[in-house]
Amino acid sequence: MAATMTNKMMAKMSLRGRRGKVAFVKTQLYKIVCDTVFNSFDTTTTKLDEYISKYLKYAPERMGGGGRKK
Repeated sequence: MAATMTNKMMAKMSLRGRRGKVAFVKTQLYKIVCDTVFNSFDTTTTKLDEYISKYLKYAPERMGGGGRKK
């Protein structure tokens, strides 16, 4: 995901789109990531969603993410 989106873009997203953010689940990139991961690794949708959710959650804190709003 880091190769396809900037931290600034990921900071405006969440997995389900709560609190006014864009829902990553509804994007084409989510479908592509799922297909790729399921073809390469033995995992479940729940585990993948958990990983993606955490990755998006901490995007504001990474360089170029814009920081957390207070």
